[in-house]
Amino acid sequence: MGNLQSVTDLTRLVQDVQYTTALRGMTEQEKQNYFDTQKQELLGDILKDREGTFQKTFVDANRNNSIQHSLFFYQQRNRDLQNMGSILKNQNEAAIGTTKFNNQLATRQYEINEWTYNNKLDTLFVFQILFVTLVLTASLAYLNRIGFLSSTLLGVFTGIVLFVDIAILLYRYQYTKVTRDQRYWNKRQFDKKDLPQDSGSICPPSEESTESQPAEAPPSSS
Repeated sequence: MGNLQSVTDLTRLVQDVQYTTALRGMTEQEKQNYFDTQKQELLGDILKDREGTFQKTFVDANRNNSIQHSLFFYQQRNRDLQNMGSILKNQNEAAIGTTKFNNQLATRQYEINEWTYNNKLDTLFVFQILFVTLVLTASLAYLNRIGFLSSTLLGVFTGIVLFVDIAILLYRYQYTKVTRDQRYWNKRQFDKKDLPQDSGSICPPSEESTESQPAEAPPSSS
């Protein structure tokens, strides 16, 4: 590194000596012409460098401007896509909500229709029993009229038939109004006190493991 610096300094010194020698051999007019030529060349080089720098800066500025425009368009497109996605999402959620509502409505209507149909069928069964009772009572009254059946037996048979009818009617009324589930015809309601207590375990321990382990405290009712 030191040798390179020494060579550079020596070269510069030699150039300075050559310029000094060349200037000594010139007249005043030649010196003036030489300095003017060097000045014009220096100014030309400076202007050329300045023009090149300006041109490069101008090209870089245009390129950066194009990049900014591209980034702006990309951002705008991303916003458009995001808005479009939000609109599609809202439409899909609305369609899903409508489908669920229609499904629940159809299911509930089916349950109402099934309950009403079975209730009318049960009512028809009660009317059939009353009709059979009426026919049976009329038959017994006819037998009593022709003397085949005594009045005592007629009263007994009629009382038994009426008792059965009243029992069926009361049971049907109590089961439909109190016991039967008001939403599902094939289900019945239970009081909470009649329900078995949940042990909280799908697979309870066996008796042997229960005897070997200490008894746990019962869960506190909230």
